[in-house]
Amino acid sequence: MRLDVNAVRLTRPFTGVGRYLESVLAEWQRSAPRFEEIALWSPRPLNGADLCFSPGHFRQIVGGPPGPDPWWENRFLRGPKADRSVLFSPSYTLPKGEPGPSAVLYHGPAFDPRLGYARLRNWLYNRLHRRSAREATLVFVTSESVRTHVVDHFQVDPARIRVAYGAPNPRFRPPTDAERVGERGKRWARSDRPFVLFVGKLVPRHYLAELLAAFADATAQTPEWDLVLAGPNRANIPLAALIDQHRLGGRVRHHPFVGLQDLPSLYAAAGIFVYPTDATEGFGLPVVESMACGTPVLSVAQGSIPEVAGEAAELVPIAERAALAVALRRLIEDPVRRTLLAERGLVRATNFSWQRTADILAKGLHEIAQL
Repeated sequence: MRLDVNAVRLTRPFTGVGRYLESVLAEWQRSAPRFEEIALWSPRPLNGADLCFSPGHFRQIVGGPPGPDPWWENRFLRGPKADRSVLFSPSYTLPKGEPGPSAVLYHGPAFDPRLGYARLRNWLYNRLHRRSAREATLVFVTSESVRTHVVDHFQVDPARIRVAYGAPNPRFRPPTDAERVGERGKRWARSDRPFVLFVGKLVPRHYLAELLAAFADATAQTPEWDLVLAGPNRANIPLAALIDQHRLGGRVRHHPFVGLQDLPSLYAAAGIFVYPTDATEGFGLPVVESMACGTPVLSVAQGSIPEVAGEAAELVPIAERAALAVALRRLIEDPVRRTLLAERGLVRATNFSWQRTADILAKGLHEIAQL
């Protein structure tokens, strides 16, 4: 039997969805799942230097026309393929009318409250996500919160849905004493100043304007703290204007992309990890990655975050300026609380395992391949 995997998200710099697939493939490389062959389909060859698994371990099938992912999927990936037993798309959408057994992984709803192109684009993609979930033989989701959304909004039979949580890559762990000496992550910050860290795409659902305002309020009496933002500015948020507005010049650093080789040390070097989000959050991979590195987490009791973080994070009701500022100030001024959250986070992160997730995916895919 051959499992075909849509690997388009690994052909460009990637964050959450790509890291999910990368980590699953690394586990499948180690564990030899139930398929005789796994083929990775992509519009361009995969660059092994950027990945935590060896692309050469799998069969690679490269080709198709340029264009948006759904266009490429329908022109190149769809239809009967020799020796294909099942098609797995880990990135929301399947080719329309895929004739054989198929599974899709849904990470959570996309919503943009702004009028304009971004909102229209998300509306169109949500329609594609709904159609894909309805047509798939099996739907994987990243949390119980997402399962509820798929049932309620896509009207998918709960019996066709399975939860496959994300997890921290094994590289995400507290640094050893030897690693602390160099503190590699500090090169992403500024000197030896303590800093608050955010990792994720700079998009409206991550409330960057509120975060910058809250950081300015929270550190009015502690200006030695900096803020580091790591992630692509996909929504063209006016960072420079916001930094000027809140008089944060020289105290905010933005890195559009931090690779897996440096991200663990960046988490570990941070004094506090902050993750504002909303009810569309499907898992919050940076939350468990930060916990696994021993960094205290401040986030929001929205979407999947309470399910994932449990009692191991400081949670505010919503990503609102005043609430974030109060919680952030409290953590900055209370190192005992930070230590307690860091210890709880280390324990909580062990509840999530890529090996377990890869096994759940492989078992479900093998079952539908035999239908």
